[in-house]
Amino acid sequence: MRRIKLSPRGEINVLIAISALKRIMNVFLGPFLTAYFIKTSAESLADLSVYHMVSYFLFLVGALAVGRIIKRRFQVGMFRIGVITSFIYILSIIYFREKLTDHLFLVSVLSGISIATYWEAFNMFSLEKVKNAERTDYTVRSSNIGSIIGILCPILLGSFITVTDFETTAVIMLFFSFLQVLCSFLLSPEDVSDLPPFSLKRAMKEICGNREAFDTVMSEIFTGFSYGGALDTLTTVLVYNAFKTDLKLGFVNSATTVLAMIAVRLYGRFFRGKSDKKLLLICGAVPTLSVLAVIFMKCGATVIINQFCFSIFSGIVNVGREIRLFNVANSGVIDVRDRCEFFALREVTLSLGRILSFGLMLAAALSGSALLLNGLLILMALAVSGLAVILARVNKYE
Repeated sequence: MRRIKLSPRGEINVLIAISALKRIMNVFLGPFLTAYFIKTSAESLADLSVYHMVSYFLFLVGALAVGRIIKRRFQVGMFRIGVITSFIYILSIIYFREKLTDHLFLVSVLSGISIATYWEAFNMFSLEKVKNAERTDYTVRSSNIGSIIGILCPILLGSFITVTDFETTAVIMLFFSFLQVLCSFLLSPEDVSDLPPFSLKRAMKEICGNREAFDTVMSEIFTGFSYGGALDTLTTVLVYNAFKTDLKLGFVNSATTVLAMIAVRLYGRFFRGKSDKKLLLICGAVPTLSVLAVIFMKCGATVIINQFCFSIFSGIVNVGREIRLFNVANSGVIDVRDRCEFFALREVTLSLGRILSFGLMLAAALSGSALLLNGLLILMALAVSGLAVILARVNKYE
């Protein structure tokens, strides 16, 4: 297919469109896949832990291999491999159906390969196409569109799964994978052939010699605990167990996303180009308080309040994290020669956080101890607070 040449603004819009399509798929492969495990597996928490640990271990290893390949070539091609692997991953879910947990390792491997090949290439596109001065606007726009999807999709998917089944809904996700492949033909790769070969040793020396770069990379361990890690899974389990249906799970996720979208819009309006350090510290503390409320007064109301607090306040922390991550990489803090290695190391620390969080969840699940699960919830929530404290030390570079 002949590539259409777009303006820089047009390519940014394509990135936002690709991100939106991925968000639709993540709604399906996140809370609803978790709910599917709960319905089909007697040891759902243990199975979910193993699934994610294998997946993120491959992400960790794959990030280094992919970074070495795409630093000077093949960025668009690698992104398409990620989309196609995701397509095969969803096909495996459709094929195995109720026997998904019997083929857990294979499905985990496909998931790990798809995220390793997809995300590093996508992050490099975002780094190269979006300038620092546009980063807050881009992040807020992308987050808002993602929030609209997060409002509509849980209800629509929850209704569709309730009326049909999980496997039939997975077929629809294949269509969105195909749209992502089409969008990839609208992206033109940057000429990076003159960069030096991939060198982790050189990049690690540079990162360790700069506090902000070091904090940015190491903070991703806390991100791995709280975003896409065991905390996400455990909060989904809490909501599903409180309401018992995919449709109600969808309604709760949609309602919390509405408030999160409003919060992110306000952040973009009042904190663009301004310090957000005090805000981050406040937002980082709230999820811990809401988790304590769930533990000591567990009921439907506190579960919903916790979901609201997590979506809104940790969502603001996550937006602040994303702005800093890309702006630090695109500023004088990181040498342009080492940006690919910077993101590869970032994927490593992110994966380590997620592997560790799911390892702890596996231990708690196998022990059968409610006390250990509650302690794990508190630890995960404290990771949001820790992330906020570290981010407050890093400039936004807008």
